[in-house]
Amino acid sequence: MQKRLTALLSAVLVAFCAVFAVGCGADSPDEPRAAVEAVLARVWASSDACALIGDEAVSSMQKIGVSPDSFMGTFFDGASYEVGDVLVGGASATAHVVVRGRSMGDVKAALMDAYTAKALEDGGHSEESGLYLIAGSQLLDCVRSSAIKDRSCEVSLQKEDGAWRLTDEGSAALTSILLGL
Repeated sequence: MQKRLTALLSAVLVAFCAVFAVGCGADSPDEPRAAVEAVLARVWASSDACALIGDEAVSSMQKIGVSPDSFMGTFFDGASYEVGDVLVGGASATAHVVVRGRSMGDVKAALMDAYTAKALEDGGHSEESGLYLIAGSQLLDCVRSSAIKDRSCEVSLQKEDGAWRLTDEGSAALTSILLGL
């Protein structure tokens, strides 16, 4: 069961990486900042969990009886972001980003503890469906109880065909602080 929960949280991470691949292409001096802010704004404005985390993660959450939209809403409740200094050098840029939010690692640790305690309290469940119900019943409470923390990173961008885009490394760094990894 722990492997499946880890796979679920990993699927969320992979899907987030895909969201951060493309920025916008404004022509102002603040183009790289606008690209990073556009990516972050899409995450904060999205009401479609499937678009953010992908079909596989949505299916896994539904299997444990948790609404993906409720999970994402709870995970980002109280979260915020700030794009700080941006350094531009030709067609490359680096933006300092601070995200205030929950950590998927903290949620996973809390869920494993709650899951184990509940399974022991209930005398264990021999059927797999019972194990899923335990995980599902505990997940949103574990998210709510996770502390909101500040995390920061440097997000690298590259200008391609007139548009600023997050590099793979920039996307990975942003995903990491968004999920608190």
